[in-house]
Amino acid sequence: MKLFLVALLWIGCSSTAKVRYDNHTLYRFTPQDDRAVEALKRLERSRGYDFWTSANSVGVPMDVLVPPHKMVEVLEMAEASAVDREILMSNVQEQIDMEAGSFRAGGAFGWSSYHTLEEIHNWLRSLATKYPKIVTLVEAGRSYENRQVLGVKVSFGKATGQRQAVWID
Repeated sequence: MKLFLVALLWIGCSSTAKVRYDNHTLYRFTPQDDRAVEALKRLERSRGYDFWTSANSVGVPMDVLVPPHKMVEVLEMAEASAVDREILMSNVQEQIDMEAGSFRAGGAFGWSSYHTLEEIHNWLRSLATKYPKIVTLVEAGRSYENRQVLGVKVSFGKATGQRQAVWID
C-alpha cells in the first residue's frame, strides 16, 4: 500500500512539472525520394520526437522537434536516406522564454504585448466603467472551452431613438 501511495504521489508531482525544451532543435526535413519518405515515416512511428507535420511525399517538408539525446540518431537517418534538413530553431526553449518575456502580466494594457484572457476582460470592463454613457459590456456567448466571450458596444449620440454603434470583440 505504501509503495502504491508513493507511486501515486510521484505521478501526481511529475505531471504538474513544467516541461522545458532546452537544446531541442526544430528541423525541417524534406525527402528527396521515396526511400527518404519511408525513412521519415519510420521516424514518425518511433518514440521521442514531436512531429509538427507529417511525412507525405517527395519534396513535401516535415517539421520535427528533436531532443538533444536523439540528435545523432536523426542526423544519421537524414544522411543515410537522402533527406534534406534545415534548422528552423536551434534551441526551442530560448524562443519560448523570449515569447514568455513579451507576455505581460498586469500593468497598462497595450497592443505590443500578449495579454491573458482575464486581462483582456478586465480591460473591457474598465472601458465600460470609465465611459458608461458610450460603452456597454456585451456577452456574446461562450467559447468552446465554456469561457465567457466578452465584447463592448460603443455608441454615440442621444440616448433616445436609434444610435449608431460599433461592435468590438
